[in-house]
Amino acid sequence: MMLLYDLGIRLYGIGARILAYGQPKARQFVRGRRDWRAQLRKQVDPEHSWVWFHCASLGEFEQGRALIEAWRAQYPEDRILLTFFSPSGYEIRKDYAGADCICYLPLDLRRNAAFFLDRVQPRAAFFIKYELWLNYLTALRARRVPTFLVSAILQPESRFFRSGLKRQYTAAFRGFDWIFTQDAATADLLRQKAGVTRVSVSGDTRFDRAAQLPDKFQPVPGIDEFIAGRRCIVAGSPWPPDEDILLPAIAQLRNPELCWIIAPHEIHPERIDRHLASANGKMVKYSVRESISRETDVLWIDNVGMLSRLYHYSEVVYIGGGLGAGIHNTQEPAVYGNPVIFGPKYDRFREAVDLIESGGAISVTTVAELVHALQHWLDDADTLAQTRARNKAYILAQAGATAQVLTQVEKLI
Repeated sequence: MMLLYDLGIRLYGIGARILAYGQPKARQFVRGRRDWRAQLRKQVDPEHSWVWFHCASLGEFEQGRALIEAWRAQYPEDRILLTFFSPSGYEIRKDYAGADCICYLPLDLRRNAAFFLDRVQPRAAFFIKYELWLNYLTALRARRVPTFLVSAILQPESRFFRSGLKRQYTAAFRGFDWIFTQDAATADLLRQKAGVTRVSVSGDTRFDRAAQLPDKFQPVPGIDEFIAGRRCIVAGSPWPPDEDILLPAIAQLRNPELCWIIAPHEIHPERIDRHLASANGKMVKYSVRESISRETDVLWIDNVGMLSRLYHYSEVVYIGGGLGAGIHNTQEPAVYGNPVIFGPKYDRFREAVDLIESGGAISVTTVAELVHALQHWLDDADTLAQTRARNKAYILAQAGATAQVLTQVEKLI
């Protein structure tokens, strides 16, 4: 089966190169891996002690960030290598100051894994959430590198338990020196389906990162001037399907006491410009915020890196992604107390389920449902205040996963 796996990886690489001719993301995926050996030789000095953290994309990075920074603080002599599989992670975090080397993960071929690990010689490796690259994991075991899976969360129908590579994946789970899961259900699943014994429930490390945000908050230039005393709603990481219900809702709820900030998941200037062209001056891009007038009530964020700070300014938040593959981060807005609204694809995220059950979040699919959800909080000051206090308390109560991970890892390495 591993021969088929290797063939699949090769075909994936060929497919990416073909798609690179017409798709920007595929082009970034391919270009970012060119000359990766030379890049590794230049940036990684094997004379130093290296610790490797791998994240699939941006969401996994945010999941592992608290652990990376805690490791840096506790072991300042170690160098940090951070790898990404997806351009949406690498391109946004390639300048992250918390790592000494940031690069794309080379395709999971045996010779790539051998060169990569021979060069880095990590003293420990951390995979975030559910990244299982079989050749890398095999090579790590062969070199007896302590390897950990952090903030794992799995469903019974996961491909790891259903595909033709089920035996290889379950063996890979057993090969980790320790697996830290977000919940008891995942730990039980790993025990029952994969025979894993080195596993414990630590919680979600994203809560640790989120819990720090209010104390580390720094104002975003121009936002107070835009809000100008109005009530503010932030839309975080919406995709086009989210915009399709968000913009009509804005039109229905428009009034002089309310303003909106929209920070798209992917910034497409031409799409934003089309929205602005039909808005009659009511919408402005952040990059040209000097053109804001008294009529402007929607600010489009056309850069990256400030979304978590924008939640400080909002009373209610809409989170994108739930009308597609799955919602984005709800912990960052909730730690500021924000009630959260999102689409129906949220069941893979424990915190979203918890917020729904506690009344701190509402799932919507239509414009009418979104308008009703917003009014539920905007029109009732007592309900809003109670929800904000409850949401913030929930996030803070969940913190502590990073400390649990570090304590267990110290015992093993």
